[in-house]
Amino acid sequence: MKMSQEHYNYIKEKVIGIANLIPKYKEHLKTDTRVKDLNKRLLWDVFYSTKIYNNYSYQEFDYKDTRIETAMKAIFKELNL
Repeated sequence: MKMSQEHYNYIKEKVIGIANLIPKYKEHLKTDTRVKDLNKRLLWDVFYSTKIYNNYSYQEFDYKDTRIETAMKAIFKELNL
């Protein structure tokens, strides 16, 4: 994974903070006919809810989408989400 451990840990801690809400939100997304890829949508919605840009500038957190997706998938897997 090409993300600093500091950034990864920050996101993971934020996801842990809302982990109990994620299953219910996923069920809600299942009913939204606009959602084409449920898992990708869930991953990005959860990522944006971390509000990483409150603590890091865009320059400090300058990763391609694929890097963020890889990190988020790893976090979801670690937390069994």
